[in-house]
Amino acid sequence: MAVAKMKQVSLVVLKQDRAEMMAAIQAFQGVELRPLEENATIFETDRTQLAETTRKLQQLHSAQMVIKPFKPKKTMSETRQGRSEFTMEELTALTRENKFEQVTDDILALDQKRSQLQGLRKKNQEKQTELQPWLKLDVPLDEIPQLKQTQAEIGTVSSVIKSDFMQAVEKEKRPIYIEELSDIEGVTSYFLLYHQQDAETVDGLKYQYAFQTEALPKGGLPYETLQDLKKEERELVEREKETMSRLKELAKEYQILDLAEEYFETLQIRHQESEKLSQTEATVVLTGWLIAEEEEAFKSFLSRKFPSGHYYLTIENITEEVAEEEIPVALTNNKMVEPFEMFTEMYSYPKYRQIDPTPFLTPFQLVFFGMMLADVGYGALLWIGTFILNRFFNLDRGLARSIRFFHLLSYATIVWGIIYGSAFGVELPFHVLSPTEDVIQILILSVVFGIIQILTGLAIGAYGSLRQNDMSGALSGSISWFLALTGVSLLALGKFAFEMPALVTVGLALIVIGVFLIVFMPVFTTKKSRIGGFFAGLWELYGATSYIGDIVSYTRLMALGLAGGSIASAFNTILAFLPTWAQFTIGIFLALAMHALNFFLSTLSAYVHSMRLQYVEFFGKFYEGGGRKFAPFKAAEKHIYLKQEKTK
Repeated sequence: MAVAKMKQVSLVVLKQDRAEMMAAIQAFQGVELRPLEENATIFETDRTQLAETTRKLQQLHSAQMVIKPFKPKKTMSETRQGRSEFTMEELTALTRENKFEQVTDDILALDQKRSQLQGLRKKNQEKQTELQPWLKLDVPLDEIPQLKQTQAEIGTVSSVIKSDFMQAVEKEKRPIYIEELSDIEGVTSYFLLYHQQDAETVDGLKYQYAFQTEALPKGGLPYETLQDLKKEERELVEREKETMSRLKELAKEYQILDLAEEYFETLQIRHQESEKLSQTEATVVLTGWLIAEEEEAFKSFLSRKFPSGHYYLTIENITEEVAEEEIPVALTNNKMVEPFEMFTEMYSYPKYRQIDPTPFLTPFQLVFFGMMLADVGYGALLWIGTFILNRFFNLDRGLARSIRFFHLLSYATIVWGIIYGSAFGVELPFHVLSPTEDVIQILILSVVFGIIQILTGLAIGAYGSLRQNDMSGALSGSISWFLALTGVSLLALGKFAFEMPALVTVGLALIVIGVFLIVFMPVFTTKKSRIGGFFAGLWELYGATSYIGDIVSYTRLMALGLAGGSIASAFNTILAFLPTWAQFTIGIFLALAMHALNFFLSTLSAYVHSMRLQYVEFFGKFYEGGGRKFAPFKAAEKHIYLKQEKTK
């Protein structure tokens, strides 16, 4: 249960075997390729093949975006089944058999047709809008420009001055025909007909009243043209519906596109990883990292895939000369601890030569979460929900781990619910500690758990310093504070709990030793100034205030546990005041709603605050992080999971 031991891998293959070897290593899913060294000769990848892969991916992504709104919702059976698993060979064969290119081409062609139809319909609607002001015109639009002795035109003026405009036309006493065709949104449309010799007069009126001449729409009578356009629009709508219907049918084939995308994403990763290879005239060299436990599996895998003599493999232990930052980190823990790795990952991976904090935080997380939720009923709900999801659903791996995490926490919640004697806020006939009567005892217990975790963190920190041969750092840092806090704890136990003078004496002795190390170790380790080291030690002693703050933080274990139980009890009291008929009707729904809300908020609070205790109070005593996660060369695993071929 620690950081997995890594080994360095070096693999030499002939150039003609390079593609097959890369595919095999990708299928193995257990080797992380190292970037090239500065002086290495870069392997020249096939840019044409990479460009073709990228082109197909772009087409697939475009087709997927088109059918996304039409994809059928997953059935409960499909949801339970989860992702499928394939070997690399199966994925390749399925992609070639499924004729994804035909499906992609059909989808993109239909999408293009749909866009064209939408464009035509938009133009049709624009023409209809353009005709609206002229529907009363009973002269065919095609004939108006053909008049020889007279001038005809259509145009608009502001509706505010339309009366003035009409009166001005009448005052001219000229044979000018004017007809108001429409008044839409503050704009009045007119049809003008006048003799050529009156053009100058009309132009003056147009200028005076800001008459805007409009271009004549093409066609016959405006009303008839409008009807033709509406008929055309209905036809376009029907054609668009047919296109959408065909797209919905093709959307049922989304799995074909998903598999093809998975395949080409995997190919693209393979091309990208090939850029980490170096080459000679006849060979290609691959270097990387391998988890030590998988060394034999990797050797066996290669021997099954390739004849002897087609490759040269060396696997070496990592020496101290290799920089810690270069080495990737993989965590290996048992089934009980593995779900809690998410806490470590969210904070930061440990460096390769650091200690994995996951096994140490696991028991504390169980205690803290259970203590803050602390209800048999809520714990049972959490257990049932996570059990059903784990047992009957094939969840994505990340989600499945989170569900296992909360499933383990449900046991702790039930145990603490029994200790507190609470089930859905109802007091049970038995309990170890009463949340209403034993508040002080629960507060003390919270502080005790906090001190134990802080001391654990200091002990781990001391061990880490000693592993790095930093004796002075261990004494002045973790060990000194460990002794001081242990001394304070023994002093308190001996004086207030057991009245044992021997414990008081031992506690005082440990406090003196711890304070001495805190203050005077910097005097011996500081090279420049002994006096400066002494004052530095005094400043370190001031750090006791932060430890007091850390210990006080653990009182939230008591506060949140009592708060959740009190709220649940208050809800029950409210329901008890309802009339009998209401308790068994609306009261049932109220109980479900209120307890569901309290369950959600209490669970969220327990999760967040326990995380805060781990990250600040616990990790702050020993853990630095800064490691890089082991990222093996593998498939994209966007829609499916690649079957492990390590032991196949």
